[in-house]
Amino acid sequence: MRVVKSYLCYANLDIFQPESIMSKLQVEDYVKPIPIEFKDGGNRKRAAWTTPVDEALEWQANKELEAKSFVHDNLKRAHVILAGDHGQGAFRMMVMLLLITRRNRRRPNSTTNFCVGTELALEVDAQAGYVQCKKDAHQVLEETIAVPVDAALDRIRRSGKVTVYQTPDGDVKMCFGGVHTAQGVELSSAPIETVMTGDLAFYSMVLGKVNMAGHWCWRCSMTKSECAMP
Repeated sequence: MRVVKSYLCYANLDIFQPESIMSKLQVEDYVKPIPIEFKDGGNRKRAAWTTPVDEALEWQANKELEAKSFVHDNLKRAHVILAGDHGQGAFRMMVMLLLITRRNRRRPNSTTNFCVGTELALEVDAQAGYVQCKKDAHQVLEETIAVPVDAALDRIRRSGKVTVYQTPDGDVKMCFGGVHTAQGVELSSAPIETVMTGDLAFYSMVLGKVNMAGHWCWRCSMTKSECAMP
């Protein structure tokens, strides 16, 4: 048993600790990934799963608020950034939330760039999806993570803003959208902007332009044959 315990301690899995200590190490709250059945053109099942983007970002932000790791006063803008890329036999999609604050007020008719004088108050991220595949083809993403991730991003976009509020119990939390008076008192809020980043192949797939170089115009929704000059 001492030999077994030595290996468990090395892996930070000492099951012989007192029960009170073990209970503190247990993870009770998390956003559970949703598995997706996928075969990648064959009979063998491949690993694929997605995480609700809005729930994952809210959970991450609320953990930071619970730890009081950032100041949410003077919240001015929120950016939700989606990124995806293929590598090492799998496609991974990440999402990031940036909360931006500004101490000094800016006149509504000011021509100064909005970013001047702003500060990054919080940066959290989460893995939105994972697909074990040979190539990140449009059909692969369409059959796996594209629909649930798009639905979550649409919920974020339609919410219009992020809100930091204080619950009746005194806790400070963040959510997408506004809060009802029964939920708590709003402390600060900011409009949301959604942004996407990635390579050109990922960009074309998000736009719905499969094989863009050979069939689509890179500036509009017309095909190359439709927008070709006579």
